[in-house]
Amino acid sequence: MPGTTTRSKGTASGAGHVAALPVTSTHTDPAERVVRSALQQRPERRPQIHALVVRVSIHNAGRAREVLISQVVQLASGAPGLEAGYWTWPTGEGELNALSMIIFDSEENARAAGDRVSANFSQLEDRDDVTLDGVEVREVVASA
Repeated sequence: MPGTTTRSKGTASGAGHVAALPVTSTHTDPAERVVRSALQQRPERRPQIHALVVRVSIHNAGRAREVLISQVVQLASGAPGLEAGYWTWPTGEGELNALSMIIFDSEENARAAGDRVSANFSQLEDRDDVTLDGVEVREVVASA
């Protein structure tokens, strides 16, 4: 219908349901229509998040788990921009090559945390139980 646009309005319950309500406009500016069309077609851009990936070899699983819980997670929890952190190792027998993925709100915060990992590794007790194999920052390109 000429001169009619729609606006979305959330429900009173806040449940996130959206209803389109017609709003009658008395004038239709061609420039306004172009801007609205461009905004509607533009994909929503998500802020780029980054992961700090840390690889270690574990020589004493029991002791490494204690240090992880009492020191490493505590240090990581206070990092600026921390979104989430996951520390993993294989479920089978044999050598434990662990991988950690710590998610940050920006590349800058992920890189700063990576620098701290290398510096703090030398301060951990009984670091003979774990060998630091690598630290890298990666862009998170998708998640589920």
